[in-house]
Amino acid sequence: MDDNSLRNQLRIVFEQIDKDKSGTLSLDEIEEGLKMVNLGSEVNIKEIAQEIFNETKTDGLNTVSYESFLAWNLRKITSKIARGQASALAEMFISPAFKVVNILKTVLPMVPYEKSLEVQWCIDQISGGEIYSAGKITKQSLDTTSLTTDTLLIIGFFSNMNKVKQIENDVNSSAEIQRKRKSLNMSIFRRPSMPPLDADINDIDLNIFNLRSQVSNPNHVLHFISDKVFNHWDLYNKMSIDPKTFNKYTERVAEGYRDNPYHNNIHAADVMQFCHLVLYKGNLVEIAKLDTIHILSFVLAGMIHDLKHPGVTNSFIEANLDELALMYNDRSVLENFHVSEAFRISQNANCNIFEGLEKEEFRMIRHLIIRSVLGTDVQYHGIQLGWVQNKLQNQPLSNEKETVLEVFLHAADISHSTRQWEVHHSWSSLLQEEFFAQGDIEKQMGRTVISLFDREKASVPSLQLGFINGVILPYFSPLLKLTPEIESYIRSIEKNRDYWAELI
Repeated sequence: MDDNSLRNQLRIVFEQIDKDKSGTLSLDEIEEGLKMVNLGSEVNIKEIAQEIFNETKTDGLNTVSYESFLAWNLRKITSKIARGQASALAEMFISPAFKVVNILKTVLPMVPYEKSLEVQWCIDQISGGEIYSAGKITKQSLDTTSLTTDTLLIIGFFSNMNKVKQIENDVNSSAEIQRKRKSLNMSIFRRPSMPPLDADINDIDLNIFNLRSQVSNPNHVLHFISDKVFNHWDLYNKMSIDPKTFNKYTERVAEGYRDNPYHNNIHAADVMQFCHLVLYKGNLVEIAKLDTIHILSFVLAGMIHDLKHPGVTNSFIEANLDELALMYNDRSVLENFHVSEAFRISQNANCNIFEGLEKEEFRMIRHLIIRSVLGTDVQYHGIQLGWVQNKLQNQPLSNEKETVLEVFLHAADISHSTRQWEVHHSWSSLLQEEFFAQGDIEKQMGRTVISLFDREKASVPSLQLGFINGVILPYFSPLLKLTPEIESYIRSIEKNRDYWAELI
């Protein structure tokens, strides 16, 4: 590693450590940053940190400025790092192929341009299907590829491979915890009263709008569906969740959904029920060998996946440099926002549905929910479609549980085409109205509006026909063949397509 490379890595690290953005570093912060760079046993971190601090600190102050630090002679460090460090460092990066690809894709925009080609090369090699069982990267393999140690360091800062390894270990830990967990005596909890609704959550033709018509408050529909799903899978008992706490959490989530035509808490209830159907009627639990922690993560992800949706698209938010776009750097802005708000609610008093879990269980659930919800960003549809069409039938799904949850949550999110015509047509009209409302705003701003968002130009039947033929059928056909008990949804999709064709 040369001086400039180390200096760049330290700059990245210290910008993260300098939480108050003061542009200065204390002795402890310098030591912390050097530890993150993983210089190896050849370098005494404490001594180097003290030497930097003594030689560069501002007179009369107990801090070091960025400028002074970056001007310091880093040769004193780099000369102590043995060439053999490359292979030792590289061995840290061991993970199943799909995790590696996801990490690399996340890191790619953060890597300097001259290094980005190396990261993209790795993505291409792994995605090509030739090496779907990643092993250790040795010094020899580093010498025969363009993947350099410097690039590995950059990836390490942002991907935290130790966390990924920990998550893998947590799966096994959680299974052991669940085996040892004593069943709760649920009678000790005072169960909240549920709204008196008449519906069977196992009905593949459930009409969510009929449920909505039975209550004055739309929030009750999500309450009803979520409680029925949790009872069906015995999640209160198996995961030590107090029903009263879950009721309070659900109440906050339902209230958090905005009164949009489409992205509202009725859509959340519909998606959650579809998730349940996939697990139960579709027998995905057996097909993918899912355990309770996967079931809980999946149905919760369905419930919160559009929480606080503002009724406009990511593209609109990014184009306006909205606060959310600035917060999430134009990367799956809404999806990051939804899942962040869901976990934020769980931090409130009487809403922590995770308080009865072991830390290993919570870490795994959080990881699964985040990955699944971020996967509902439509920009990933092409990647997911490729996996569904090329990988789904050719490998044991028990080895791909996280990907299975991701692709099926995406399916649940766009599943209204599988419903009966009355329900599908209602959802389509509501979504189109939300699109048109965004288009009206864009017109007022003097922007060019694409036909999908232009109420004066859009042909809704033509748009829906194209969506079903181009998006829904190619995606759902392989999925539903895997789950024959709900394969009848294919016929519903085809009937809905024919209805739209008649309206053109």
